[in-house]
Amino acid sequence: MSSPTPYKRLKLTNEQEYEEINNQMEEINNQSEEILTEASLAVHDFQFGTYLDDSSDDDLVSISSMSTIEDEKESKESHVMEEEPQEKNVENTTPKPVLRGPYEVWYNEVKWSGSWGFSPNAFDQPGQMLSKFYYKCIECTDPTMELNRPKSGVYEGYFLLQPFHGKPKRIVEKQVTISFKQLSPTTYQVEGSGKNKFGKFTLHGMYEWGNPLQMEKIYVS
Repeated sequence: MSSPTPYKRLKLTNEQEYEEINNQMEEINNQSEEILTEASLAVHDFQFGTYLDDSSDDDLVSISSMSTIEDEKESKESHVMEEEPQEKNVENTTPKPVLRGPYEVWYNEVKWSGSWGFSPNAFDQPGQMLSKFYYKCIECTDPTMELNRPKSGVYEGYFLLQPFHGKPKRIVEKQVTISFKQLSPTTYQVEGSGKNKFGKFTLHGMYEWGNPLQMEKIYVS
């Protein structure tokens, strides 16, 4: 930038010289404003760590196009939020009781009874805690009285729960639905559902006619 034009001391002899002096003063004021403006920009850049190199073309960048500190802070916070790992699904560790026992069909009674434990291995390993259960069909949906096939319908019964101390407690279960879907002449897919004092549950298993019926009980929230 050129230096301000030096002030020339002239004698006021006529109106033309007076006008020339006014023009010189106005030019000096304009140049002074430009110098102050550039000085302010330099101070701003120095304070915020963006002081530009005189030898770089970056001097042409205006302050209005620069990111403010708040913009940079919001950008960093947004980047951190994107990098936060998503919450992993926690595996359901609720015990799934397994019920196993003979399924019997008689003229006047259809029942399923036996023992239950907290895993299929509980029936084969010595020392595992097992408790009794019992169900009977109170409303069979099978219209026939055939004795060589299981009966779908509504069951009711109970299971025993052994506390750490004291006698076993009987937990009553009513309106338990059990359905048998035939897959072969002797094989059935078994599904059920019910509710007790601990909540709602479902039953799942496979049944081969003439063998013990084993089902897994899953409590649902």
